[in-house]
Amino acid sequence: DAYASYEKAVENHVYGESWQADLSSNYTMSYSDDTKDTFDFKASLKQENQNVSFTQKINSNGASFDMEGYYLDGRLYNSYNGISYYEDMTYDAFEKTMMVPFDPLKLEESQIRSIKGIEKEDGTVQYVMELQPESAASIFTDRYDVYGLADYDDYGVKEAKVIQFYDRDGYLLQEKTSFTVTVSSSSQQVSVLYESDLQYSNINSASVSVDEKTMEQLKSYVNYKDIDTSEDEPEKEGDTVLEKFRSRVVSYLGYQKREDGTYRLDFNTNEMYQIDFENCTFTYGRYSIAYTYNWKTDVASSSTCNYNFETEHSSDGCDVSVIDTMKDVRQDLAMELYYCGLSLEDLLAEMK
Repeated sequence: DAYASYEKAVENHVYGESWQADLSSNYTMSYSDDTKDTFDFKASLKQENQNVSFTQKINSNGASFDMEGYYLDGRLYNSYNGISYYEDMTYDAFEKTMMVPFDPLKLEESQIRSIKGIEKEDGTVQYVMELQPESAASIFTDRYDVYGLADYDDYGVKEAKVIQFYDRDGYLLQEKTSFTVTVSSSSQQVSVLYESDLQYSNINSASVSVDEKTMEQLKSYVNYKDIDTSEDEPEKEGDTVLEKFRSRVVSYLGYQKREDGTYRLDFNTNEMYQIDFENCTFTYGRYSIAYTYNWKTDVASSSTCNYNFETEHSSDGCDVSVIDTMKDVRQDLAMELYYCGLSLEDLLAEMK
C-alpha cells in the first residue's frame, strides 16, 4: 500500500546532525491581460548542530534583495543592504525566516487524491501525491503561503502536487510542491502558480566553521534594536504593530529617514518606496508616476484613480491595469512588514 509506506516514511524520517539545504519558492501570477507578476526566493545553507551559515536572495518584479549571515549559538548575524546586525532567536524562529518548511509534509489519507510510491535501485523511495483541492487550500495557507492569497476573493486551489524523496536510511532528500491557485482581483480571475523545492545534501558530513577573522567581524555587529538610532525610533516593550514597523524600517529594510520625517528606499534610479507614518501611507514611485496606499483607510490612490480595498469600489476612469498595480503596491507593503516580522493583517486590525 503506497499510503502506508509513505506514512511510515514520514513518521520514521530522521534528521542528520549536519546537512546542506538548497531551497526555493516561487510565485507566478498570470492576469487575463497577459501580464505577470513574479516573486522568487532562494536560499542555501549549511547546518551543523543548529549552527548555520546561509545566503538568501529575493526577487520581486525586478527588485532584488540579498542577505547573508550566520546563526550561531542562538543568535542570528545578518548582513542586509549594507547593514550588519544580530538578533537573538530560537532555532525554530530562524528556520521560519527561510520561507520553506524544513520538515516533510505529513498528509492524512483523506487529503490525498492519488499517490504513487516508486522505489529505485539505490533504495531511494519517491512518493508522488496529488492532493484533494479542498484539503490543498488549507494546507497551502497554513504551511506555504507568505503572500496572503487566502485574503483575496474566490480563493481556491485547482491542483496541488507534492513529491518527496527518502533514502534507504530514512533521511528526507527532497520535497517539491506545486499549487495552482485561483483568486479574483479587480473582478478578473488571476491564476497563481506556486512552486517550492527543498533539497538536502551532505547529510552528516556538512560542516559550519567560522574562521577567526569572521568571528572578529561578527563581534562588531550590533543589536538590531540599536542600529541607526539617530534615524530609527527606539523600540519599547508593548509597542503597537505600527510603532514596531516604524522602529525597524531602517535597521531591517535599509530605508533612509528624510528631513520631512518620511522614510525612503531607492532600489534603482527609477523606482522607490516611501513610507509616511504620520499620514499612514506607503508609496511606490516609478519615474514620475506614484501609487499610494493608505493603511488607515485601506484605500489606494494615483493621479487618476482611487480604489477601496474593503468595498472593492473604484473611482470613475480607473483602468484595470492601474488597479492591479495598486494591489501590487498593497502587497509590497505586506512583504515589507513580513521582512520586519510583522503582518499587514495585524496592522489593518490595529487601525480599526
